[in-house]
Amino acid sequence: MTLLRSALHVARTRVPLSQVQFVHTLHTGTRVNGVDFEQAHREALRFRDFGRMAVQAAYPDLARRVSFLTDSTDEPLVDQTVLADALMDLSGAQRAQLIRSSQRRGDHLAYIAAHLMLHDTAGPVIPLTVDEPVPVMPQILISLGAQSERPFYKARMAYRARGGPLPGLIAQTGQLFTHSALPPYMACREGEPSLAEAMAARPLPLTLHPVASVQRDLSYASGLLEELRAAGAFVN
Repeated sequence: MTLLRSALHVARTRVPLSQVQFVHTLHTGTRVNGVDFEQAHREALRFRDFGRMAVQAAYPDLARRVSFLTDSTDEPLVDQTVLADALMDLSGAQRAQLIRSSQRRGDHLAYIAAHLMLHDTAGPVIPLTVDEPVPVMPQILISLGAQSERPFYKARMAYRARGGPLPGLIAQTGQLFTHSALPPYMACREGEPSLAEAMAARPLPLTLHPVASVQRDLSYASGLLEELRAAGAFVN
């Protein structure tokens, strides 16, 4: 929900002619993280339905500029040798963060390669359903990410700086980072309600989380949900 609001705010105030694309990395998650594709697809459709209601209620002027998509089955064509060398250009702390991510997400090199394809190329993205607006071919690509994705941004830039090959490379890209500590995952963290629970509850019940950054994310989401309800995004 936090990324939804951030993306729409950027579209309204910074890049008024842009298309807002919410890309669910279903195939990447299946390939790199071992995610169950069918379950992930159901959750993506659930978020799409919620997102459509939220956009129509709170950002009706942007509704036609929003498309909910998924990544393609194509695998990133990244030079693994150049990528490994590029990581040596990072600080030791940044490399350590990437390596630790392997414990949570799977092979960090495969994850960086997937980030390069998604955030730095005009690679194919596919509408979740046939009634979604056709995705435009971007000339400038601005991505949004959570704070935990900063090391992957640094790795992408290091690969680009070394001239690593990347079919479909877009020259002008950028990434904005929201206040959220972590990006949205299919699996909930402790104390985090599922989207279905969040939509059904009023007010949104929250369990205190021992990690301050996670508690901040959950508290922010609770407030945002109430704002969307007040705007008529959905009714119980």
